Formats: sequence, structure tokens, C-alpha cells
Amino acid sequence: MLGVFESGNQSGSSEKKAEIAECTVKDGTAKLLIKFPDAEEYLRFAKEYPDTESGIRIESLDVVSVPDGVEKGYIVGSTFYKAGDENTEVSAVDITKQKKLYVVCVKGSAKIQTDGQVRYVSEGVTLNGSMAETPEGETSYIIFK
Repeated sequence: MLGVFESGNQSGSSEKKAEIAECTVKDGTAKLLIKFPDAEEYLRFAKEYPDTESGIRIESLDVVSVPDGVEKGYIVGSTFYKAGDENTEVSAVDITKQKKLYVVCVKGSAKIQTDGQVRYVSEGVTLNGSMAETPEGETSYIIFK
């Protein structure tokens, strides 16, 4: 299976497209962590090997800097909250000024862990520790450092 996974993700080049970072079995539960080089490769993998059990249904996924996200029409017009404090609303305009932050734009239900600390989330996104969960059928934003 691993050989099939690796060869199936070569996309005709010698560069690996995805990498198995961790594979463990503990107390009867198997855990597989796959690292993808970008969102496009993840979406290609998800289409080829659909997940029918977790409820994760990602229709689109993009990760860019906040300035690039603003150019793509992300952030502006959405309601945001400070990470971990759903009572503290943050102006989308204030977020657009954050040049050193990144934005994850995801349509559909997902569980996303970022490389850096999550700073803000759009309405409907919940944080469980370092994992951001997005609602099904909606476009959500996660702003991180």
C-alpha cells in the first residue's frame, strides 16, 4: 500500500508530492499523518482517495499571505473573532493590515492545523486546542502567524 501511495503521488516527476510523516498503532487505533506540499496536492489526493467516515468534505482550500488573500477577495466582508475568544470581534479591515500573517480559505467542513499560531477565525469556525474546525457548506477563514 505504501508503495502504491508513493508512486501514485509522483505525478510524473521524481519529486514526492506527499509524505507519510507518522504511522503508529496504539491501543488498537491506527494513526497516519500525511504531509502535503500544498493545498492542490491535498485536494487531488482527497479526490482520488475520498474520506467517507470523518465528515470532512473540503470543496476548496487555499493558503496565502493576508495581502494575497485580500487581492483574491478573501477576508473583507467577513466577521472575525480573536482566536480562543468568540466574544471578541475583530474588524476585517484590521486583519487586512496584518502583512506578516497568513490566511487559510476553506470551503466545506475541515479540521485544519496550521504551522503557526492561529490569531483570528471567521464566524462559524471553532478551535479545539490547535485544531480549527470549519462548518460544512460555508467558506471559512483562519488567520495565523
